[in-house]
Amino acid sequence: QEEEQKKKAAEEVEKTKRAEAEELAKKKTQEAEEKRKASEVEKEKKAKDEEEKKITSEKELTKRNAQEEEKKKKAAEKEFAKIKEDEEKRKAAEEERNNKAKEEELAKRKAQEAEKELAKIKTKKAAEIELA
Repeated sequence: QEEEQKKKAAEEVEKTKRAEAEELAKKKTQEAEEKRKASEVEKEKKAKDEEEKKITSEKELTKRNAQEEEKKKKAAEKEFAKIKEDEEKRKAAEEERNNKAKEEELAKRKAQEAEKELAKIKTKKAAEIELA
């Protein structure tokens, strides 16, 4: 009977040890699973952060490119306006020269006409003096 009790006690101890070992194994498995999940969550967070950085970087690049294009466009418009203004000034100066040349030509013709008229008058006077 004593032998039987020792055997039962030993079985109980063995059973308890096994239960504790199983509990410990369960606990370790659970901890490992939690670590794995946490690691996965961390990886996902890092990937998401990287993706957001990439998107932000692309947006910045796009914004800078758009600003550069706008600068180029404004510079081109300014250059075009200057060329147009210079062309208008050139045309105005040319028109002014043409007008001046026309005025000079007109004045020259009037002077020639006046000279002819004067010559006629002189000829007429000379004829009148000769007749008188």
